[in-house]
Amino acid sequence: MDENEKQRGIDPLFQLLLCFQCQRVPLDLINRACVPKSSWSATGEIEQIQPHEGGVPRWLIDYRETHQPLFDHNDGTAAACLDGLQLVKDCGVWYLEIQSTDSFEADEDEQSQQTYASQCIRIFNHAFPCRNTEVLGEEVAASLIPLAKAFLLPLLASVSEKDIQDWLLPKERSVEFTVSLFGCLQHILTLLGLDSPLNPTAFPRKMLNVLSPSTAEYREAEPCLKIFLAMVETVSSSSVETFEGSILNSDGDLDERPNAWKGLSLGMLLSSQNLKRQRSRYLSNAITRVSTQWRPKSETSPSPMEYLVSIELLSHAQLEAITLPDSLSIELSILRGLLLSRMQYHQEASRALYAILPSAISHWGLASFQVGIVGAESASCYNMLRKEDVANTIATRCLAARRTPELTSRQDWFYLSLHLVDSLIGRGRYAEAEPVIQHILSQPLIAPIIHMMACLRLSKISRRAPGEFKTVFESHHALQEGIGVFRQVPSALQEEFLEEFACILSAKGSAQKSLEAQKVLVDGVNGLLGQMLSRKGPAQERYARAQLDFSQHFRQQENYDGMSEDEISPELPAPSVDDDPCMQESIGSHVIDDTIPIATQKVFSITYERDDDFVPVPTVFELTHDPLLDDNIHIYSIYGQAGIGKSSFVADFARKSRYHYSFILWIKDAPLEEILAYLSTVAAQLGLKNANSSMPIPPEQALEQMFRWLTHPRNTSSRVPWLIVFDGIESEEILRQLWPTRGRFGTILVITRRRPRFLNRFNGDTPRYIEVEGLWAPAHTIEWAYRHMNVRRPTLSNRKLPSRKDMVSLLELLQYHPAAIKQATSLISRHDIGIGDFITAFEKVRDSIKKPLVSQILLEPNHSIQLIIIWLITPMDNEPLMNLISLLDSLDVPESLLWPNASFPWVDGYPRDVSEFEDMRNQLLESSLIWRVGGQRRISTSPALQAILKDRMDEAGLLRACCGALFLLCRAWPCKFEDSTFIAYMTPTLTECCNLQRHASELHHSLRRLYSSPRSLRVASQVLDALLDISCKDFSLVKVNLGLSLLLNDQPEAAEKVLEQAQLQDSATGLGDDVSNSQRTLGLFLGPAIAKLSQNKPEESLQLALNNLGKLPATSSEKNKAAIGFHLVASGSYGRLSEFDLAQ
Repeated sequence: MDENEKQRGIDPLFQLLLCFQCQRVPLDLINRACVPKSSWSATGEIEQIQPHEGGVPRWLIDYRETHQPLFDHNDGTAAACLDGLQLVKDCGVWYLEIQSTDSFEADEDEQSQQTYASQCIRIFNHAFPCRNTEVLGEEVAASLIPLAKAFLLPLLASVSEKDIQDWLLPKERSVEFTVSLFGCLQHILTLLGLDSPLNPTAFPRKMLNVLSPSTAEYREAEPCLKIFLAMVETVSSSSVETFEGSILNSDGDLDERPNAWKGLSLGMLLSSQNLKRQRSRYLSNAITRVSTQWRPKSETSPSPMEYLVSIELLSHAQLEAITLPDSLSIELSILRGLLLSRMQYHQEASRALYAILPSAISHWGLASFQVGIVGAESASCYNMLRKEDVANTIATRCLAARRTPELTSRQDWFYLSLHLVDSLIGRGRYAEAEPVIQHILSQPLIAPIIHMMACLRLSKISRRAPGEFKTVFESHHALQEGIGVFRQVPSALQEEFLEEFACILSAKGSAQKSLEAQKVLVDGVNGLLGQMLSRKGPAQERYARAQLDFSQHFRQQENYDGMSEDEISPELPAPSVDDDPCMQESIGSHVIDDTIPIATQKVFSITYERDDDFVPVPTVFELTHDPLLDDNIHIYSIYGQAGIGKSSFVADFARKSRYHYSFILWIKDAPLEEILAYLSTVAAQLGLKNANSSMPIPPEQALEQMFRWLTHPRNTSSRVPWLIVFDGIESEEILRQLWPTRGRFGTILVITRRRPRFLNRFNGDTPRYIEVEGLWAPAHTIEWAYRHMNVRRPTLSNRKLPSRKDMVSLLELLQYHPAAIKQATSLISRHDIGIGDFITAFEKVRDSIKKPLVSQILLEPNHSIQLIIIWLITPMDNEPLMNLISLLDSLDVPESLLWPNASFPWVDGYPRDVSEFEDMRNQLLESSLIWRVGGQRRISTSPALQAILKDRMDEAGLLRACCGALFLLCRAWPCKFEDSTFIAYMTPTLTECCNLQRHASELHHSLRRLYSSPRSLRVASQVLDALLDISCKDFSLVKVNLGLSLLLNDQPEAAEKVLEQAQLQDSATGLGDDVSNSQRTLGLFLGPAIAKLSQNKPEESLQLALNNLGKLPATSSEKNKAAIGFHLVASGSYGRLSEFDLAQ
């Protein structure tokens, strides 16, 4: 090479490549550095940055133009070679590799090195794609990340402010360069993670210290720069004060680009869950609070940049409220579909990609890399939607256009091939899928991620159809290959590897060769896991359990192999499929009972109404939408107190999973016969057919056959996963009758208020318990609370907007309890009271309740203390009903007992018909004052709540409640009075009345309180007047208690009149001759004697007392109590008579 050629750029190119500190540099780095770059403008729109604007040296642009054929090398011919440089290809990517040569030496001059370092930074910055601007952005970024790790990040971490000022920062367009470089670092950290040790945490602050803040360019770009700085310093300090004092926590008005940067930074902070320095709960809550507040600057006309960030940061419901921008280009429309797919919105993603695919083909060509990416992602979405035939068609057609060696080594070919395999596996066509995977693995150069994905698919085929192929199952070659790239793949693939290996270990193969191969794998995996510092996830926990069981099985098998036939006990039975779940898994995988039907239809049957205002909770991350086809049932227990949002959380999960499962069933608590009738309807929807004859299953057999189908769920071509939700069934006995025994490939979610410890006794995987403890996103909860107050934050007409501080105080007072927040905001809105007034009222009621009663309420998961206090602040129309319930036994009150009746003179407020009763009952259920059990036809509450209500009732309310309860019991009592079981204080005779006896007994105790202290004469007289008009029923007990109440209200005349009427009615039934019959009868006859004495009628009082005392049998258990009462009355009468005699 002559000197002129060196001057034309080869020597500078060599020096430049040496400065990158890598043996080889991707050819794309040079190519992309010399062409315009797609970037985001200040308004969030795509703009083009020319190479010279990005600081790329002119000599490099000229050199590339001169040697265009070299840099366009894509024809698969022999790689060109320059003196000191050679083109090489690895995993579909071309590199410029530095060769040892005597022609060039590294320039050791410090100034030259600084010049080249500065040029390298600008070249890399211009070549590295901006986030969400290119279809191939992630592919290009992945190829340049090794260069970033080896060169860019270490260099930026080591430079000083003087270095930045002297040679790193360009003299012109310095602010624009800084914004671009921060955007590049943001994209790199998105891929590496904010916790990466390569993160140059001190560099952003140094850059801002060097920049002049007085320029207009700086002031325009300042928000973006400070947002990136705040994100980096929040991670490095793990300080909530740093975050809250930064621009990320500011409510200031931002333009489109800084607003998008803010959303992206918050999303990165949220997703960074594995920081080596443990993040405080306060910092996590603060980040969550701000993140849930983020929105595009305009929801009706968002910028493309903000819209794409919205897909990644906002919930599905929030995203639907944002208008799709009109200015999306073909590339951005494709990126929208790719992001939707990444967020598991497969239905929307498939539509978006399907709509743009023809335009992409016209723009780039069917064989292009871009169309390959679109086709592969579309196929993936259709596979997830269980439309494997569509996925197969897309993948097959795209692969047909990629047959040359150059194209088959490109990443999109691998992606398409893997999704083709998935479409075949999904339809059970394992024989066709296996050679495709083998072809992928046979490629000479394959990326670690692709290698692992192919190994996992091959292992699954071998596990699901063992014995069908002569490939990998016995030697476990597929997983052994996977171990080789285990540490080079993302954590998600590592988790999938552990899940797959756990499934194989659970099968417990009996052949010694197979056991030994598995033992080698176990040792290898354990060695890798021992070197990992990451937190133990669900897959690692499951693998740990599986390998522990395997180790025990392996040692047991070794012991058996070392024993003679005589030493092995003949009494040990061979394990059967029915008795051993592991045998069920291993044998059931390939031995299919032909009598098990197949399903022809998908079923999505969720009876829980969708909550459009659903606010995510932290537990949503503990459930995975992806079904695990591993021959087992995965059991999740979702539990928590009343009103906490369990069903809403699970319903949201189920709806988002509807395209992941072919069968989703929601079973609510109800009488067993109603549940079975509902299941029969669902079974018919499956369209079950006989596996051999394809004849439909008769309707009368559908339910039984559905449970058989769950043991091996499949459609016409493949196995299908299923999901069952048991909502509110707390009874182990009922749940066991509905449990899909020996079911496979399924997930079961059990929603209860108490933690169901009995789930460990059900067949399936070890239950995972998830407690729902309130709303997750405080800021989102604030917006949600404002909506329920019918107040819109952006505009305010004639109502004063509650301050954010007051709203936070309210939410903290209610402990972010969703149902309590909804009821509190509704109450505040309806009564037009201030939040401060509500908080004062809430605290006053809370403090008025006795502490032991509060403790008992908190221990009862069917109650919510927040909901109860809100109800007590302003009880609704259902207060009379609840007061009446509080006087009965706390458990299992039949709803029919509480139904109103036309013959009853209802006091104000009690429901007047069954429909009104059901409305009030539902209100009490929503406030958690009661709950329904036993097939949803009985009502229960707690003694603690009953005590609270009794303490709060005034005299009139208690009297009305007692009167109403007695009327209802009298109407419902099935026995005649002569059975002596109407309301005996002692243990009743065992008759059909026993179910109501405990309610009558509890009411009796409540009535003792009623007549144990003076009562209101007005109320007693009103109730008395109502009773005198009733002739169709015998209400002697009501009259006895009212008589005693009137007697203690200093109204002996009225009391005597009522008690005499009651005594006459009792005499008509034959009970009047036995004074000792019950405490009721004692009161009936003792009361008139007291009334006579109170009216200064001692003779008549004495006569009654002596007569009744004589009626007491000698063996009466009540004799002592009754005798004391009558003797006291007699003594009083004698005293009065003595005084009378003396006066005369």
